[in-house]
Amino acid sequence: QRAFTRSADRLVEMLLLLTTALVLMLAGSAALIARSVADPVRRLADASRRIAGGDYAMRLASSSRDEMGALVTDFNRMAEALANQRADLIQGRDYIEALLRHATTGVVSADAAGRVVTINPAAEALLSGPDGPPRRGELLQGALRRGTARKALAEALSHPPASGSSPLEVDLAGIDGALRLRVVRVPLPDPAGGEAGSLVLLDDVTSLMK
Repeated sequence: QRAFTRSADRLVEMLLLLTTALVLMLAGSAALIARSVADPVRRLADASRRIAGGDYAMRLASSSRDEMGALVTDFNRMAEALANQRADLIQGRDYIEALLRHATTGVVSADAAGRVVTINPAAEALLSGPDGPPRRGELLQGALRRGTARKALAEALSHPPASGSSPLEVDLAGIDGALRLRVVRVPLPDPAGGEAGSLVLLDDVTSLMK
């Protein structure tokens, strides 16, 4: 009976040791699997944050051919597409800015609140008063109402343009005498159907009128 009891105790001890070893092996395997999954996910998250911060050259290297490798490949394609789109936007912006800088027509854009967003050199020259032309971030109406020379233009722009209306002609008091401007105000719609701002086009037609 004692021999049987000792054998049973040894068997129980062996089972306990085997169970413990199996649990340790499973825990180690789970840790390795979790690390193999968590590390690529962490690298993807870090790379996403870098792209969101403006690092469009960020790419990830992957040597695996599983789902995570496919995800990394798709991420790199997305990053490449974003970089190309950003380059196209910058090129288009630079082209438009070059056109506006050299255009003889004055161009002023304002946001929905009426604040100047952009103003090209031709518009600055046409709208310059004793305190200079309207500045970016300034209310266009407020800038035009300073002094008396540009109040007529401010009054003309204070009324919403009628659909299909013809250009306005406004007389201003220039440095070298009267100045006549042909003015077109174009509302800029937003996706919700409202008005995101407006575009004001100015042409000096003084010589033509004379």
